[in-house]
Amino acid sequence: DHNLIANNIIANNKGYGVLISNGRTEYAKGEDPNNPADDLEFGKTDYNTLRQNSIYGNGDWDYLAPSGFTDTSVHKGIRLKEHDGDEPNLGMPRPTITKAYSNVVNGTATVAGGGPCAGCVIEVFVADATTDYGEGQTFIGGTTTLSNGSFALPISGRPAGTIITATVTDSNGNTSEFARNVAVEATAGPSPSPAPSPPPPKPVPTDKLYLPLIRRS
Repeated sequence: DHNLIANNIIANNKGYGVLISNGRTEYAKGEDPNNPADDLEFGKTDYNTLRQNSIYGNGDWDYLAPSGFTDTSVHKGIRLKEHDGDEPNLGMPRPTITKAYSNVVNGTATVAGGGPCAGCVIEVFVADATTDYGEGQTFIGGTTTLSNGSFALPISGRPAGTIITATVTDSNGNTSEFARNVAVEATAGPSPSPAPSPPPPKPVPTDKLYLPLIRRS
């Protein structure tokens, strides 16, 4: 819990760019005194934050899955891997980009229960466009959502047809997977009202040390 990955280049891996997975411990039947009827025990991980990273060129090979298994390409950049229906990062849904004009990107964000993600951080990226969802290769900018979960991020200098994607991070630091890609249009949209700048990411608690697991392909 409470891990922060920021301002990194995460690229050209055989597997996912970033895999956030609930932990699993295997026991022989009856070995676990707290759960004698089962041979698996799951640990939950939430509040994992990704901010302003460049993620591209990654694959969909899952080293936690059976041999020969490959996941769908919607997860290449960021993968929130669930066990028994329990998803990490509180199951933070992807944001939805509803329109990408030449001057503004509009969209919405929700929490896992379906309500609006108010005051959440939206980050928009130029996608590497190898999938329908991300990956986010070039950071464009960020904004915060309004009380109804909507957002409008001013952009400039992006030619029509540029493919963009986005992530959302809630106030507790749970970051989503990448949004479905949308192409920037040639026409301009309504100028957005000013929105608060995104807050800096919450620091990792100082009483614990978290070291990343780095696997080279």
